[in-house]
Amino acid sequence: MKKIFLFGLIFIFASYLFAGNKEHFVKIESSLMTLQNQVQMLQNSVVKSGTTSETLLKQIIDTLSKITITLNEVVSSKEDQSKNINENFDEIAGDIADLNHKISNINARLSKVEHGLAEIKGLILSMKMHKPTEGTGVDGKPLPLSPDKLYAMAYNDYLQGNYELAIQGFLDYLSKYGDTEYADNAQYYIGDSLFNQKRYNDAIEAFNKVVTNYPNGDKAPAAILKSGLAYMELSDTKSAIEMFKKVVKKYPKSAEAKIALQQLEILGVVKK
Repeated sequence: MKKIFLFGLIFIFASYLFAGNKEHFVKIESSLMTLQNQVQMLQNSVVKSGTTSETLLKQIIDTLSKITITLNEVVSSKEDQSKNINENFDEIAGDIADLNHKISNINARLSKVEHGLAEIKGLILSMKMHKPTEGTGVDGKPLPLSPDKLYAMAYNDYLQGNYELAIQGFLDYLSKYGDTEYADNAQYYIGDSLFNQKRYNDAIEAFNKVVTNYPNGDKAPAAILKSGLAYMELSDTKSAIEMFKKVVKKYPKSAEAKIALQQLEILGVVKK
């Protein structure tokens, strides 16, 4: 429906080419095409992610403002042309009636366009105020988030430094999808979030769960290494050395093993 309306706008403005400034027509046509694309992108964003892009909303409002400015220039241009014609009435009297008729048509169409733009603004405001959630079932209750979306939301909080939200998100993920491909990652990032909060004992406990629950996962070497670093922060050098040696022994070809060796060299346990 919105696509049809936007194409209708373009059709209305196309008629201006026969009676107005070509430069204005080109500006309007370009702005309308931009507006069409922006609205489509906004609709796609709402459908795919369930969120409304603030940046897209601002861009759409800016485009609407540009269209309004250009429309005002068109009307002003037509009025100036009408004044000039009236001043030279004796020479072009036959054109006055035709021009005034065209101006009336433009004003009428402009009214329709402004009404349509108002509808678009209303739609944008409605979308902004009523952001869709993850959806509802036939009983009206919210549907659960998919594993990928739930993990992505928690991981995004982790990347943004919102560690408490990340921990809750990953715990929620593990409670629902503890046997999926990214379960070991979720448990590891719980530990890393705790580490970044300087909750080192809790972090060590979380890292131990990675090794215990997902021994064949690709996060096991990182979890053992990070446990060693947590022990270092707690000034428990003996336990840290045990963790570093464990990484080197169990995963000698891993990147974590190289880091563990560097730590052992710093501690003077092995020679460089």
